[in-house]
Amino acid sequence: MLTFAKDLVRPLYRSLILERRLPDVDPKQFVNHGSKQVKNLPEPVLRLKAEFPWPDKKPRARLDPEGWFADEVKVNALIDLLGPSTKTIMELGSWLGTSTRLMLNSAVNAVVIAIDHWQGSVEHQENVYYKYKLPRLYDTFLVNCWDFRERLIPLKMDTMAGMKIVFERGIKPDLILVDADHSYAGVLRDIAVARTYFPDAMIVGDDFHWNELDHYPVKKAVEQYARGHNLRVEIRGNFWRLHEEKVD
Repeated sequence: MLTFAKDLVRPLYRSLILERRLPDVDPKQFVNHGSKQVKNLPEPVLRLKAEFPWPDKKPRARLDPEGWFADEVKVNALIDLLGPSTKTIMELGSWLGTSTRLMLNSAVNAVVIAIDHWQGSVEHQENVYYKYKLPRLYDTFLVNCWDFRERLIPLKMDTMAGMKIVFERGIKPDLILVDADHSYAGVLRDIAVARTYFPDAMIVGDDFHWNELDHYPVKKAVEQYARGHNLRVEIRGNFWRLHEEKVD
């Protein structure tokens, strides 16, 4: 009887999962409104671009608008920090590229280095819905960001390995968006390494008030790092920024 019930429910459940995976898509949100190609890129960025090329052909994946960087407060908070003079951005955690495309369209002359292993976090890997999405996550990111490929360098690896490569290549990001591992230890590690390798970069991030049940691990990590280094944290909604100005 139990086997019969499972056989009856499974097709319906799978159809609901697939329906969630294939939402209505507005192609305009995947269009590059900035420069198609940046002229006079620094030599280290050009070398990195050549070292980590895009595929010659677009992967066979559907456009997927899923992302969490959408509410007006944090979108405006990030846009306010970007402009024509922004040249290099490093993103730690890109998922399907919502924040990636936002930054590229807001900093029209910039290159974004997106670092992500595109395997999802524990909460994704243990979720039945994402079971069907994770195997195509990287290909979907590439398809979503295909129009930006001349200004976007994806590094498919964990943040520690990616930041080390960027540092060793002599690249100096203007801004670093921390939005990868949301555990307390992961956020603390990403911030510490980012500031060690790139002391002149502006450090910002998302999900400050995420996960009340786990006592806000992002908030806890950001505030602890700021206290330990005598820095100020600016908060706008879920968006946070570390200020270099010392706290009195």
